[in-house]
Amino acid sequence: MAENVRKVKEHVFLDKHMKDRFAHIDGESVEFARFDPDPEQARIWKRLQSGQHTADDVKWMKHEIAERKVMELSASRSYDAAHKAASHRWPSPLEE
Repeated sequence: MAENVRKVKEHVFLDKHMKDRFAHIDGESVEFARFDPDPEQARIWKRLQSGQHTADDVKWMKHEIAERKVMELSASRSYDAAHKAASHRWPSPLEE
């Protein structure tokens, strides 16, 4: 479990990704960068660290684990494709 936690932290807060989720909207350009800061994800992470997490925090973690795994195994490394694939089994509670 500790390995998954480390990998999720790297995936969400440190790694750079092909940010192509909104590329289809108004010709938005695709960039390779870290995810934009998200205050709710930061709050989730703090709750997980403190042991005061909720069931939705655990769902978020499972979604991020799945998303990271899809990106790791995918030749395209597309965030959009990985997010959609992860959401089939582990929908993000931030989007419900």
